[in-house]
Amino acid sequence: MAGFGLETFHVYSSSTSGTKSTSSIALNQNSVGISRLESFWSTIATSKTLRDLQLPDQLIGGYNSDEVAMVGRFLKLNRSVQRIGFDSSLLVLKVEDVKVLRSTFYGNKKIIDLIYLSKARQLTMSEVQKETQMLLVEVKQCKAERIFKSHYSKYNRNWRNTPNTLKLPWVEKIRVAKREIGKLQRDSNKIGQLLTEINNEPYPINYLRNVALLEARRQHLRFNSSLDKSAVLLVDVDFRLSNNLYDTVHSGSAVESILKHRRVIVCPAFESTIKDNCAQTVTSLRALVEARQAEGFHISHFPQGHTPTQFDKFWNISLECDGKTLDEYWEKSYKIQYEKLFEPYIIMASADVPLYDERFQGYGLNKVSHLATVAAHKGEQFFVLPGVFLLVSAHERSESWSNRYDTRTDETRFNQLVLKGLYYNFMKNLEDGNEPIVSENTKSKERLLLLQERESKRKDDESKCTQTNPVSCPTKSFLCY
Repeated sequence: MAGFGLETFHVYSSSTSGTKSTSSIALNQNSVGISRLESFWSTIATSKTLRDLQLPDQLIGGYNSDEVAMVGRFLKLNRSVQRIGFDSSLLVLKVEDVKVLRSTFYGNKKIIDLIYLSKARQLTMSEVQKETQMLLVEVKQCKAERIFKSHYSKYNRNWRNTPNTLKLPWVEKIRVAKREIGKLQRDSNKIGQLLTEINNEPYPINYLRNVALLEARRQHLRFNSSLDKSAVLLVDVDFRLSNNLYDTVHSGSAVESILKHRRVIVCPAFESTIKDNCAQTVTSLRALVEARQAEGFHISHFPQGHTPTQFDKFWNISLECDGKTLDEYWEKSYKIQYEKLFEPYIIMASADVPLYDERFQGYGLNKVSHLATVAAHKGEQFFVLPGVFLLVSAHERSESWSNRYDTRTDETRFNQLVLKGLYYNFMKNLEDGNEPIVSENTKSKERLLLLQERESKRKDDESKCTQTNPVSCPTKSFLCY
């Protein structure tokens, strides 16, 4: 199964009644066998194509089972699975197993969707309550008080000696029961904490950006022998493009600027308070700006991010060239200097785009760090393209932003300190001439693409040598989104 290129693997129970009792789990455990379960997980761990693995109500659990730990070890070994679900209403969780699962997500950049173990946690909490109640009943049944009453004598001053000796086994039972109750409560709290940490793991934003970048290159190489005619637009998914952007970046002047001169082209970004009927032309966007319903992206609260775009100059040139030819926009493109924390949305030759540093997860400095790498590679000179723009509707702060900056708790202060240290380490690494740090999965994908491009070029050169009159077949579209 692991070697047949399987990408999606879902297993569902044939029974929908859900009436299976937890007391029968151990029997199923014995019938399947621990070795066969370990063999299953170790086999699919070798898959290089599996992306989506869903096994609802399939883990048979039991206090003698460590299947959750098996899943954790599987995720450590496998480098392809991005979505996984194995929640089960028959699964009793153990602290040791959940710790193994939690350790999988330290620095893990590939899992983007793990179905929360709500059923398993609910069953575990129910089992904890049952055991606690049984222990409390056992404590109440202790007969120490009755022993003392039965041996009381007002005529014997040493009457306590006998009951003190007889009570010792019962006292020990009470101590053991209290220790067990305390352990159950601690384990229950620890399991809840670990599951919450797994669920709140920062979004692997830069890993996913690398996935998109490498996929854009791969798609281009499906129909072309090299990346010489490939460019990419690096933009967030919620932005809308001006209605002339596509034609502008697919013109002859675009090829000259992006692919021949290898320039980094900045697409000016704006945000608007209007959610519907967003502007699509320069004149309509200008009207929103004058009505104070739009402005440069994040200019109000993070001006370092886009101020170097020089919006005043953009407006002067854009309104002057409005209605003219597309080549006019490219002739009027103006040079700007990169500044620290600048994070524009850019177009550049895809082969020149450096990888994103995958240590940046969740909100904060993930794009800033990448633009710093671009500036280091391209000499800190960017060119703004007038007459086109990107526009996004203002929206509420994300949960990821809140976890990093919103509340002044010890956790958010710690998160900010970690981010500051990471950014310092990143800049030091960049100044030393080192490349961004990425996962082994990303490295292997990049190596495969380089080998694919090299092989395609070799075959293309061989075919040209065998043709007496080679025919040039230009690419219709060089831009990959």
